[in-house]
Parts: sequence; structure tokens; C-alpha cells
Amino acid sequence: MSEWIVLRGVRRARGGFAARFREQLLGDFFSAIIWMPIELIVASARLRAPGAEFDRATSTVRIGRRSITLAEIVSARIDPFLLDGGVLVLRFGDPDGHEFDAYLRAGIDGVSPRETRELLAEILHSSSISPSRRGHTSQGSSAPMSMTRNEAIALVLDVPPTDGNLPLTH
Repeated sequence: MSEWIVLRGVRRARGGFAARFREQLLGDFFSAIIWMPIELIVASARLRAPGAEFDRATSTVRIGRRSITLAEIVSARIDPFLLDGGVLVLRFGDPDGHEFDAYLRAGIDGVSPRETRELLAEILHSSSISPSRRGHTSQGSSAPMSMTRNEAIALVLDVPPTDGNLPLTH
């Protein structure tokens, strides 16, 4: 029998248009004054709102109408466009390019609940992400901010403080 467990703060990945627009066209001053508070509010709301669901019996994650098995999860990376203001998002995806965001931290006090992070670690442990080799782009180069399965698990179980170093070795 299926029992769906809510994963708070996990959502379908968005295109990141606003972050890219801000970085490329508007510069740091506008980012600090206008976009930072907006990003913190959105990230904080995503931490509290129900999002994805996980079913241990079928080893499936469901986000909206999309369901994927844990074996279909092949990549994990930190979204570099959302690192401002203490927001930390782990983006994971399947071979078809569907990506999902796990909001691990939203600002100084907004770390996702321990129960959610433990479920994410369980999901990542059963995924097909390489335990020792980083993800690659379609051109074969290492994907920016990509993580091994072990690095991703360590990150979700021990979210670094806003001024801490991320567990990436490249």
C-alpha cells in the first residue's frame, strides 16, 4: 500500500530567468536592494509549503503530475543563481532533463526541517547519481556546481551556515 510522505521545500525547478536577468543586466546594487528580499521571501515560503511527495513502497517521488523513480535521478547540483542571501538549493534531475529543486536553506534561520533532509538523503542514497564521479553536461564537460551522490547526501544532512563553505572539491 502506498503512503505518500510530503517533502516540504521541494519543487519543480524553474528556469531561473529572474536570477539570470538580475545578474547579467542589473548588477549587484539592484540585486542587494530589490531582488534579495524578494528571493528570501519566495525561498522561505517554499520551505514551509508542501510540495513533492515520496513513497517508500514504490521508490517514487511525485511533484505535481510528474512522478519519477529514485533510480531515474541521475544528477545533483547546487543552483548557483540562487546562492545570494543565504538561499541554498540542491537541484536534482533525471536523464530527460526534468529537474527538481530542494530548498535546503532560505536565509539565516530558514534551514529545511531535519525530517525532510533525512528523507532527501534516503532518496539520494537510492538514486543513480554516481557516488564518486560528478555529473556531466551533454558536451561531456563537468556540470557547474555538480555533486557526487556522497557530497549531495552530506550537504542535505549537514547544511552549512550562510557564511560556510559548500562541500565541493572543484
